[in-house]
Order: sequence, then structure tokens, then C-alpha cells
Amino acid sequence: PSSSSPSSSPSSTPSSARPVEAALLPWRREKKDPLLVREKFCNVSAYAFPPDYRGPLGAATSRPIDFHRFHPSYDHLPVAKHRLANCTACYGCTHSLEPIKSNSTLWNVSYRGEGGATSNFLYRVDSPRSRTGEAVVKVGCMPFSKHNGRPIASCVPSSVLTSSQLLQSITQIADDCGFEDIVPRVWVETVNGIDPERGFHIFWHAIWIENVRGVSMSNFASTPHKHLSAKGQLDLMQKKINRTQVVQAALFDFLTSQCDRHPQNLFLEEDGGIKLIDNDFSLHATGSKCAFDSLFLPTSQKNAILTLSNAVLLKQVPIQTVAPTVELSLFFDYRCFVENNEIGKKFPPKMRQCMERIQGMSIEEVRQTYGL
Repeated sequence: PSSSSPSSSPSSTPSSARPVEAALLPWRREKKDPLLVREKFCNVSAYAFPPDYRGPLGAATSRPIDFHRFHPSYDHLPVAKHRLANCTACYGCTHSLEPIKSNSTLWNVSYRGEGGATSNFLYRVDSPRSRTGEAVVKVGCMPFSKHNGRPIASCVPSSVLTSSQLLQSITQIADDCGFEDIVPRVWVETVNGIDPERGFHIFWHAIWIENVRGVSMSNFASTPHKHLSAKGQLDLMQKKINRTQVVQAALFDFLTSQCDRHPQNLFLEEDGGIKLIDNDFSLHATGSKCAFDSLFLPTSQKNAILTLSNAVLLKQVPIQTVAPTVELSLFFDYRCFVENNEIGKKFPPKMRQCMERIQGMSIEEVRQTYGL
């Protein structure tokens, strides 16, 4: 930084990031200009932030969220700068973005990192708003492909806004109805950081999700275990898994009409707790007629897949031609965890109070209360 620039420390650069982060030098104000920053061109100045910039939380805290803010503003963020050489540190960034590629450990076994099937870019970021101190940031509308050789994902900011509103509504329902321990919190916040692999400056809204420290059930079941047979894995789960939370998960998926609860969206934690992620296929948000579809709930497709194949369920092959199998995830069928294999009306107190309160509301009151 020049002697006239305010002092600033570079954000840490993940050791695994190649190429390293681009340099975003400390910003300074000019008399008649909006916020001016010297960026990774190193000697050339450009307007990178909109004139109404209000700090790292921006519109998420000081004004209503504008769906246009879910993608880059090319009027203020010229793409030409991204063709220049990367520098070694990011000055003035609010967030240090790290790729989600590191392996995880669960019950003394190492598992590969999981990037998920989403076309959005995912980063790990420290956040005081998360109960774990970490968040996963889901960034859409990037001007390059997540996977080399594949087309750039479509950018529909209004759809991102709709999804973020739904996820925040689900978070509020979870808090009100007693599911806060199994559902990660979600919020919207402006990202101000550098993609560590490409040196691209991200400065627009994104969906922030409380980071879950664990391994997906899909990863757990598919990873070879040198010292455990399938029965050994099952015995380990019976000793470790929080049985109360499995029942809560079934009730949550039923109450909110979750329609995409497959093993990759169920995370196992070191203490035996479980977390339900990717809850945006719920409350008929996709326009489907799905009432629920969850591995926790019998009679649903995601549950049936655990004993039959996708090909059978899609009527691509006759059921007689498929050898019967049982997936390890069938362990989470809620009937295995309740007396006489049924819940009946034995709801947790907080959930009962929540349902009684919602029952007394009009449809419009429910929509206003939960932002639906």
C-alpha cells in the first residue's frame, strides 16, 4: 500500500490455493468519486464498488434485499482486470474464501471432501453469525464454469432470491418448532473476497449457511472401511447416532414437505448428532405435487430407493429382474427409533406448541410470519 493509503493487513491465503489470491489494495475516497480501489492490475485504478456501498453486510442489514445484488455489477466491476496477473494477498477484503476440498474425519476414519452437485460455487468462510464459527457460502452467477470444459451455469438472480427467502423461512420454522439443533441456520450477506483458485473478486450477495462439521451419509456408506464390514458400520451407527434427532428429522421433513432428503443431504457429526442440509425443495417451492420425499419416511421414493433401485422406481426395468438389496441409509427409517414403530401424536413439546399456534393462524398470517 502507498503511504497515503490506510493501513491494512492482507487476508490469509489458503496454502492449497493455486494461483494465490489477487491483490485488492485498501480503498480510499476521492473528492467527487465513489469508493475507489486499486485492484489487481496493481497500477491502474477502477471503480469496483457501487457508490451506495454501506459496509460488509450492505443491503442485508441496511435496506431491503434487491435480487439484482445476487450477481456482479459489470458497470462497476470491469472484467478486464481479471486477465491480469495474480498477486500474493488480498488487501481490504472482508472475507477470506477457502475452497471446500479438504478431507473430513468421522469416528477415526478419513473421508474425501464433498463439493456437492450444485452449479453454485461453495467456499468456507469464518463467520461470527454461525454457531460453529464457520459458514459455507453459496455463490451464484459466476462468469466462468465451476468445472473445466463445461458450460457456464445460467444466472437467474430472481431465482436465487426466491431460494434464499425460502431457506430463511425454513430456518425460522426450525427455530420456532424445536428443530434448531438439526437444521443449519441460513442468511443472506454480501461477500467481499477473492476466489482463491482464479483470483476473481466477488462482491455481491450470496447465501450463507452454517457450516456442518461432519460427513454425509452418502459419503459414509460409499467409503471403503478397512476395518469395518457393512454390519460393523451398522453396529457403529447404532452406538453413535442420536436416536431422538432421527425422529425429529422425520417430523421436520413431514411438517415442511421436504422432497429431496437423500443420503447426501444428511450429515453425521462426531458426537452422533445429525444435520439436515439443502432444504430448498420444501413447502411445494418447486411447484411439484410432492407431499414429502425423505429417506426418513416410509412410502416415499427416497425411502424406497434404499431397498429398490432407481431403475425399478422409474419403471425402466421389471422389479423381478433386480436382486433385493438394503442400503445402509435405511437405518434412518424413523420406525426403527420409536415404540411400536409409530409416532402417533407423541410430538415434542415445542413442536406441539408450534403446530397449535400455526393452526390458529390464517394462511395470510402464516405467510407474513414466515416470509413465505
